[in-house]
Amino acid sequence: MAEHDEIINRVEVLESGELILVLESGGRSGYQHIYREGVGVSWDNKRGAFKSTSRVKWSYPEWFFHILNTCNSDNVYYSICLGSEVDWVNISEQDKEEIEKGSTT
Repeated sequence: MAEHDEIINRVEVLESGELILVLESGGRSGYQHIYREGVGVSWDNKRGAFKSTSRVKWSYPEWFFHILNTCNSDNVYYSICLGSEVDWVNISEQDKEEIEKGSTT
């Protein structure tokens, strides 16, 4: 693994409707700067997770891949990926399958 590789071990939809991708490591303080990309992704230090906003009405799989692509972009490069054992909280089976399928291609 590269220095900045992170494993997502929990994918959850909060009561607010926001999607969070919780990192196994708990993350790093520098992740708070992801908001600077201006694409609706932020860092939730309390949860150790990247979080969507509710400003765009996308599906949860769309938000998942948007967060992943933002983190893995040339501007940010945090290199995050879905772990082999993930807790899925408030995620429909259909959304889970779509995320897992898209993560392996």
